[in-house]
Amino acid sequence: TLWLAAGPLTRSVFEVPVYYRVHALWLLRAAAVGGVFAAGVQWVSASFQGFQRFAWPASLSLLQALLMPLGLVAVLASGRGLGAAAVWYAAVQAGTFAVGFWALRQALREHSGRKGSLAFMPFARDGFSFWPGTLSSVASSQIDKTFVASVLNISELTYYAVPSGVLQRLQTLPSAMAHALMPVLSEAWRAQDRAELTRLYLRAARALFVLSLPALGLLLVLMPQLLGLWLGPVFSERAAGAARLLVLVQVCVLAYHAPNALAGGLGGGRLASGSAWAQTLLSLALWPVLIPRYGIAGAAAGALVAQAASTAYFLHQAHHRLLGLPWDRFARAVVFPCVGPTAVLLGVAWLGRPLAWTWAGFLMVCAAAAAAYASVLWRILPEEDRLAATRWLERQA
Repeated sequence: TLWLAAGPLTRSVFEVPVYYRVHALWLLRAAAVGGVFAAGVQWVSASFQGFQRFAWPASLSLLQALLMPLGLVAVLASGRGLGAAAVWYAAVQAGTFAVGFWALRQALREHSGRKGSLAFMPFARDGFSFWPGTLSSVASSQIDKTFVASVLNISELTYYAVPSGVLQRLQTLPSAMAHALMPVLSEAWRAQDRAELTRLYLRAARALFVLSLPALGLLLVLMPQLLGLWLGPVFSERAAGAARLLVLVQVCVLAYHAPNALAGGLGGGRLASGSAWAQTLLSLALWPVLIPRYGIAGAAAGALVAQAASTAYFLHQAHHRLLGLPWDRFARAVVFPCVGPTAVLLGVAWLGRPLAWTWAGFLMVCAAAAAAYASVLWRILPEEDRLAATRWLERQA
């Protein structure tokens, strides 16, 4: 559909000038081809998750997250233009799919001789209860850019889309952790051990926050410095405000992963899909009002309000319906241990801002803030988490 509609989209939706339409047509059709292979990567990852083999899905996500921005920067820096960037996007998706499909074929050979049966209708009902949520996440992560492009201009779209795309890559680690958590929660649920299920969920949610908040906190404080060093002072001045709001969006997305794994392990597909579509529909209601008035900051603010509201609703419903977990226990076990270390990290990074306008200074400030975060966190973490971390470090050594 995107391939066939590329012509009308360039003329009517994006209003591309005539002398750029050939390039715009190339970009949209490259996106269509790459999208087919991107769907193939998702299929491969889902198949590996069905086998409860999580190394390959995590590796494929990491491969995409690394190759896409690094390659785009190299292509654009060499002066080859957006046409070459579009080819790179399609090539990364195709190459990742080829690697994943080869690995999946090896895994299928291992399972081909095993006996077993699966009732199709229960499988289909459960799978399709989650599918609308997946569709919603694709829509909400792309429609904002369509609004920005149609209401503002291509320059504003660039100021918004570059930080947005980079920040979305930060969800690779928590997403992989949540997918690995899903069957673990499912097994605890089937064993009808509610206490163990709750303990596992709280530990996993705490781990998601502990491992991901430092990067988000540093970006929240040092976003102007990072954009200035990477893309220049003009880009930083125009994009930093909206980018900081997008960082807060990613904090809300981070809080979404643990209840999503809980819903996946306990059959809460309708709840997950309903919450995802609530976020999308609220965004669609806010963007036409906020973007014309506040520009890309309005787009980011609309995304933040919608994501925060849907995440709070999803957390409440998943905890109440699936786990019987009160808010105060979740706050004590997950939120409070992260407050002090994160506050220290933000404080150190804020004080070091004047030093972060060079790459050496930027890395030094990040290292100092991360060290302060780890030092405070180690004293606050529960004993079981410290023991688990110590055992993991001993195994790595």
